Amino acid sequence: MQGTCGHGESPGARAGGTGPCGGSPRVTEIIGRFADFAGISPDVLERAATRGTLVHALAAITLREKRGGMPPLGWRAALTAFMAESGAGDAAGRPGAEGWETLCYAERVAAGDPEECPLVDGFMRSLHRWLGLVERVETVEERFWHGTYGYTGQIDAVVRYRGDPSPVLVDFKTPASPSPYWRPQVAAYVMLCEDAGLEVGRAGTLQLRRTGAAPAFRDYSATHRRDRAGFLTALEAYRYFTDLKGER
Repeated sequence: MQGTCGHGESPGARAGGTGPCGGSPRVTEIIGRFADFAGISPDVLERAATRGTLVHALAAITLREKRGGMPPLGWRAALTAFMAESGAGDAAGRPGAEGWETLCYAERVAAGDPEECPLVDGFMRSLHRWLGLVERVETVEERFWHGTYGYTGQIDAVVRYRGDPSPVLVDFKTPASPSPYWRPQVAAYVMLCEDAGLEVGRAGTLQLRRTGAAPAFRDYSATHRRDRAGFLTALEAYRYFTDLKGER
C-alpha cells in the first residue's frame, strides 16, 4: 500500500500532507480510547497535558539544534524560539494572550520572579543531563503513516548514543509515575519506523524529572512482541466501535 502523504515513501510514509494521514487515527487517539483516567480531576489532566505539550516543544527545539551541529539551547532560549515559531508570543519570549504557553508564565508569576519558570526549568535540566549521552539525532518530532495498518504517530526522537551504533527510539514523558499504556504506544511507534525503513535497535520512554534529576529510560524492547499485538488489537477495536458509532 502506497503512503501518499508527505514524502510518499513506500510502504511507509512521513506524514506532512493531506492524503491518508488526514483521515487516519493517531496512536495517542487509539490508545486514549481505552485509557482509564477515572478518579483524576479534569483540571489535573488538563494541566498535565499542557505541561507535557510545552516540554515536548522545548525538547524538540533543543534536539533540532543539536542535530544541526549547534550547541543545545537553554530552555529560555528554546521557549523564545518556540513562541516565535508558533506565533504564540512575541520575539522577546513574552507569552501571548492565548495559548497553553501561559502555563510557563503562570509558574513565573507564582514564583515571584518573571525571569524564572521552575517547572519547565527542572524538566529541561533533566533533558540536558541525558543529552550529553547523545552523539547523533536521526529524527525529531516527525509524523509517520503506516502503509499497512493505516494509522499515524508522531515520534519524539530517534538518536544514537556515544559508543553505541544502535539507534534508539525515545518517547519523552513528564509524569512522575509510569503508565501501562506507554508500552503499546512505543510499540506502535517502532512499527511506524519499521514500515518507513527507519532503523531502530531499542525503544522506550524517557521520564524527564521536574526536579532536574537525571531522567529514567524504560526500555520496552523485551516486551515488544506482546505490546505490538496489544496495540493492533486496540486498533481493531477502535475501528470497530468507531464504525458502530457512525452507523447510528
